[in-house]
Amino acid sequence: MFGFTHMEIAKILTDFSLSDHEETIREWYDGYSFGEQTIYNPWSVTNYVDNLPDPPGPHWFNTSSNILVYEELIKGGD
Repeated sequence: MFGFTHMEIAKILTDFSLSDHEETIREWYDGYSFGEQTIYNPWSVTNYVDNLPDPPGPHWFNTSSNILVYEELIKGGD
C-alpha cells in the first residue's frame, strides 16, 4: 500500500529488462523495514526507472509543501 517489496522491485525490473539496476535501487531507495520485509520508496523507484539513463538521486527532494507548518505558525500566537 505504501511501498514496493523486494519481490515487486524484481518484477518491475524484469518487466522493463532492467534487472542490472537492482543493486543501485537497493542502495538508493530501500530504507523501510516492516518485520521481515524491506519496503522501497515507490516515488523514488518509479522516478529512477522513468528517468533512466540519468543517475540515481534523491527524487523525494522538494516533493512536498511546508504550507501546513506555516499555517500552524500563523495560528499559534506567541
